[in-house]
Amino acid sequence: MITLAQQLYAGLDNPEVFEYIVKSRRILSRPQGCADFLYNSMKHCWRYNPSDRPSFFQFLMRFEPYRTEVFKQQSFVLINYEKLKNEYRMDCDFDLTNDDEEK
Repeated sequence: MITLAQQLYAGLDNPEVFEYIVKSRRILSRPQGCADFLYNSMKHCWRYNPSDRPSFFQFLMRFEPYRTEVFKQQSFVLINYEKLKNEYRMDCDFDLTNDDEEK
């Protein structure tokens, strides 16, 4: 959505994408017009160590201030929060406050 359907790794074949991401440990640059907040949120999801990445629920909670009432009323995750929290041991203790920190 952010890139307006542009190919993310334009001009690179699969082995080159693998080299770019896995071996070089690089991430995509911020797409033109992408808000810093959203790009920093994506970078949290791209952290090299999987245990440093937020869960989907933690990622969703990061957008709390930006959600509309309609979204809150229709969101499966938010409507079933207590059930999901207990069933999947979801918590919000993951530190997503320092957007510029890279691990």
